[in-house]
Amino acid sequence: MRNDIVSVRHTFKEYEKPNRLKQQRLYPTNNLRNIVGKLDRPQRNNCQWLFNENYSYVHKNKIVIWRPLFNAETVRNWKSVVTNDMWEEVIDFLKQRYHVIELTYRTPIREAMFHCATCTLAIGYDGMWHYHAKNYYRPMIIASRSGITKTHTPHAMRFSEFTHNNTNFVEQIKKLEVPCEEYGGLTLLEHCNAKADRHRWNFLKWYYANR
Repeated sequence: MRNDIVSVRHTFKEYEKPNRLKQQRLYPTNNLRNIVGKLDRPQRNNCQWLFNENYSYVHKNKIVIWRPLFNAETVRNWKSVVTNDMWEEVIDFLKQRYHVIELTYRTPIREAMFHCATCTLAIGYDGMWHYHAKNYYRPMIIASRSGITKTHTPHAMRFSEFTHNNTNFVEQIKKLEVPCEEYGGLTLLEHCNAKADRHRWNFLKWYYANR
């Protein structure tokens, strides 16, 4: 991204945070506000970014997963709509067909970013490595029903998108390579790829038009 449209301020040991710091994590400059005002609706938020694509390849057989199990603290209820037993079943199923990489908070950042950038699909809850995979516009399935997830990862398939046909998370994952009428004859994986590509292309059109 352009260096002139982002202003970053590091704050250390500031226990009495000003109201503005409590409410926002980013402080757009006037230049950024002017550009954001011209965006189409899907891009009108400051969470639209794209990492430099330093990796020219994708491991077609690699799926990256993260779940709340190894977190130091219990995640909020809206982030835990999938139980750990369901996660275990999903992982066992995927390991029969794919090389599954599970990320935790102990995974080194360089390693996590490499796997997020080069995986064929990322599956996780709304948290932890979710933004890394998002900023590479990798196909994603996020276990969430929250509108927050839709705002921050519009290109991802959310758990709430599965509920219209009364099937659970595990049953949907098992359709990863099965052509389905609900996805227009595509497999779930193909559908996720198409959705990610569409949003990435829309972002790039805006980015190159405003460089």
